[in-house]
Amino acid sequence: NDVWLVGAQADPTKMPTVLHSTGGAFERVETPGLLHDLWWVHAFENGPVFMGGGGATVLKLENGVVERTPTPVFFGNTVFGVWGASPTDVWAVGGFAGRDGFAWRYDGQAWTEVDLPDDLPRSATGDVPALFKVWGRSANDVWFVGGLGTVLHYDGESLKRVDAGTDQQLFTVAGNADEIV
Repeated sequence: NDVWLVGAQADPTKMPTVLHSTGGAFERVETPGLLHDLWWVHAFENGPVFMGGGGATVLKLENGVVERTPTPVFFGNTVFGVWGASPTDVWAVGGFAGRDGFAWRYDGQAWTEVDLPDDLPRSATGDVPALFKVWGRSANDVWFVGGLGTVLHYDGESLKRVDAGTDQQLFTVAGNADEIV
């Protein structure tokens, strides 16, 4: 009975789509001043709600107030995925035009860039692939997927590459206590 949806702008001069339902009809949530499409949303029970999208955007909605959180620079980045173990331990992933993947971590105050493993697959031009989604069972068991078959695992200390046996784009990851898919 508490559903969030995010998406593109219906009109390039308008705000992106943010819809919320608490069991009835969906209601639009305004995001003043934001003109970038949104790609993913992660909501914590009783708030806050984090939304990622174009222009290196991560929005935080708390107590009815939407704020753009300051992210590491390069506004060409798109945040494709957001997931958090708690409101003070949130991950964001993305890239630029399918390459230049990144992982950022939020501690409740600021985002910091997390080093990616050196053994990531590379494109023919040497670029690392974009990361598309992040999901975890806990703060010390977080999974990431992206281009060129990239699968990463955070074990509470660092990101490590996991061989997925493919070089295809991997767009999403989810799971439960028993399996990761």
